[in-house]
Amino acid sequence: MPILSDPRNSHIEALLVAAEEGTLNKLPFLQYLNEIEDIWKIREAGGYLFYCTIVLLAHHRTAFPAEAQEILTKLAHELIEDARRVRAARFFFDVRGYLKAIVVLRLLAQEDSEQDFEDAANEWIFFEWGYGAHLTDRHELLCALALLLCLDSAPPRLAISLFQRLLRLDDQLADTDSLSSSLEPFRKCLAEPPHARYKLFLNLGLQEQLPALISPSPSLAIPCFGGSVVRRERTQYGTLQTASREPFVTGWLDSTLPPVICWKDDSLAGKFAPVASIGQHQPTSPFQTFALQRGADVLALRIYEYERWPRETIRDVWDVYDSYARAYCLSHTDAVLEQFEDSQAKGIQLSIERYQDDTHLVIFLWAISLEGEIEGVPVVTPARVIPSVPRRKGEEAWDIDWELPGGLWKVRVDPLAKEPLRKR
Repeated sequence: MPILSDPRNSHIEALLVAAEEGTLNKLPFLQYLNEIEDIWKIREAGGYLFYCTIVLLAHHRTAFPAEAQEILTKLAHELIEDARRVRAARFFFDVRGYLKAIVVLRLLAQEDSEQDFEDAANEWIFFEWGYGAHLTDRHELLCALALLLCLDSAPPRLAISLFQRLLRLDDQLADTDSLSSSLEPFRKCLAEPPHARYKLFLNLGLQEQLPALISPSPSLAIPCFGGSVVRRERTQYGTLQTASREPFVTGWLDSTLPPVICWKDDSLAGKFAPVASIGQHQPTSPFQTFALQRGADVLALRIYEYERWPRETIRDVWDVYDSYARAYCLSHTDAVLEQFEDSQAKGIQLSIERYQDDTHLVIFLWAISLEGEIEGVPVVTPARVIPSVPRRKGEEAWDIDWELPGGLWKVRVDPLAKEPLRKR
């Protein structure tokens, strides 16, 4: 849901404006505050609502009548208690949750969490933001850091550095991010109508902390956890973005980052379907993805662990908008490749319908291109590898030659190797 389409968000914004202008008596503020309290009780509060609420509690509580102050004080107490539990757990990989907890403790509880922030910040810098928060939760992180920079009398030492690093990354990704989601560039959300959802930060003095705007680079490599790299390349045929390995943290499925996504003519051209093979209750695909990118072509290895996600039918889907794709199943000769199109979507699907539990890995290899049709099929031969560990069926290694529009690819697929997909 877009941030400003929820009336509760416009209510909290209206309360902020009225508190600053001294016109609270013109609003049904008790009704608005009760709505905010209800949201927190069921833990739905997010992004914009959270940050506006923090500003209200930290700076404008005394502007409200006594009855309203009681609601605000109770809300602040609940936020502080929850933040203390988050801080005590020290689960730094939940970057968004931990950073919001630090904001609450420093601005509402007036607690010195300098060391807590520094410990977490060093982890985020060293491990490149854990599960990929700098890519999927960037606006949330920028807002939290902006609150510390604007409202904290002595912001944590590393807050400005983290804020500027994230904002420069947002500047680089702004042109393509806005095409694949409703998220506008952070700078645009600060001041440009009708996107100025974060204008409150400028009112609090954030302008002084903004680094100079740098034009997006045609080629970008973004370091991520564990040596993974997200690459984005602009070509004459369109723009491709791939993750060398996704998810970055093994077993972490709560990521909305597409492992491969492409754009053409300012429109989304293709991506892997975010929910595949295990039903609608799982937020993301159970596949591990390894991708190589060259020009306007991509090879993507998709590994499905049947023992972790047992299911009779296993499917993988590439949503086609304006791109070309072809897939091959290395582990099962009975996999079916088919195209589909209906009123809702158009795509290419690779599936195994009646899966027999004879192997614990399902190995799909996808070729994706923005340049043109993929007419050839891969030439697959068993690879000679040192059998350092016993290999079960589905764990074999293969050497593959595949002619794509941009040229011939020579790769090795070895699901037990440190790099399951690599050039040779």
